Amino acid sequence: MVPRVPEEGKKASRKRLVEKAIDIDISKKVAFLSRPSSYADQPGRVETIQTHMSWVFLTDRFVYKLKKPVRLDFLDFSTLERRYLNCLEELRLNRRLARDTYLVGPEYPK
Repeated sequence: MVPRVPEEGKKASRKRLVEKAIDIDISKKVAFLSRPSSYADQPGRVETIQTHMSWVFLTDRFVYKLKKPVRLDFLDFSTLERRYLNCLEELRLNRRLARDTYLVGPEYPK
């Protein structure tokens, strides 16, 4: 007889698997974005800075940001859609005072 796992346990297990998959995916993205060869303009270096809610990649000419899939008391970036919407809001607010700083907005994967 196979022991029955309570529904809450199944959900927690699925959540851990999804989080683990996201971590693997994100770590590959961070590694990719940390390499100068990943950029079209072939910068001489890439400095990677990690904050509580994102990674920032500083190249010779540009800065790129990758939001972390995190949920904190004061923000929720737990889904791709939430991160995308936050990027749009960040652009809206920051372009008021730094219009020429943002060259491209976020792209939502199809």
